[in-house]
Amino acid sequence: MSRCFDDGVQVIPLTGVKAFLLACNDSLVLVDTGRSEEDANIILRCIKKLNKSPKDIELCVITHQHRDHIGGLSKLKEECDFKVASHKEESKAIEERTGIAVDLELEDGQVLPYCGGTVIVHVPGHTAG
Repeated sequence: MSRCFDDGVQVIPLTGVKAFLLACNDSLVLVDTGRSEEDANIILRCIKKLNKSPKDIELCVITHQHRDHIGGLSKLKEECDFKVASHKEESKAIEERTGIAVDLELEDGQVLPYCGGTVIVHVPGHTAG
């Protein structure tokens, strides 16, 4: 079951990880896609429970290129019409692993035009980006 916070952040528990859905006015921003098509289907059901359409997702931000964060990307890209964003040091690996192009390469401090200006913070950990 997903959980919504007052600031419009929907936390969606998946298989071993979470995805995040930022609801701002009429647009949605998805952060990560889970490890599989099954996780993608969980995300799609959550969107429908919010009385939104998968087409309302404008951007999908991938935090890094590990399978548990990109495994649902192909399924969601088929159902939705979003742009894919990731840190520039992750983009090539994401494209190679999924066959899906990264439309927007992110950098530390970059401000995205969602939710009143979402700021990208680069916090490298167990991957390059």
